Amino acid sequence: ADLKGGETKKDYRLGVLDEFFLNAFRNNMVQ
Repeated sequence: ADLKGGETKKDYRLGVLDEFFLNAFRNNMVQ
């Protein structure tokens, strides 16, 4: 979730949340 010029702060935060949940999901799949 890189902060691009066209992204709003809300979009950036949602992107960070998406990455967080994707990483958590992947970690759960590995276990």
